[in-house]
Amino acid sequence: MSRVLKSIQFVTSIIVVILFWLIYPGVMVFFSSIVGLCYMMAAIGAVFESRIAIWFAFAFSALSSILSSFGVARFIQGNFDFSVGNWGMSDEFYVHPYLFVIISLMSTVVVIMHLTSWQWMIKGSKGLRD
Repeated sequence: MSRVLKSIQFVTSIIVVILFWLIYPGVMVFFSSIVGLCYMMAAIGAVFESRIAIWFAFAFSALSSILSSFGVARFIQGNFDFSVGNWGMSDEFYVHPYLFVIISLMSTVVVIMHLTSWQWMIKGSKGLRD
């Protein structure tokens, strides 16, 4: 279980950084990349069983899940139609809402896996056996 969690968390951190580059323009991509790289470093630390890194990775995953879910909710409130990929009045297909959905789903899976492996979060490598 912990091996799968570590792998999914590390992949999620990489995908979050990549999707930040696709979502945010200009200076915002710089700041979001710094946050994404911190998330990636925490995920790497969690792979090596650092208890502090495990908790930081959990916090980054929870934050990513919450904020991206708010982004998805904002698109829904703005009458974005996910079935056709636009706001209904235009024919252009918009990718950004789907990127938020990907981040939201992946981060939520990581958070749920963290919560189910609470012993690993508390005890580190002694908590779960591979």
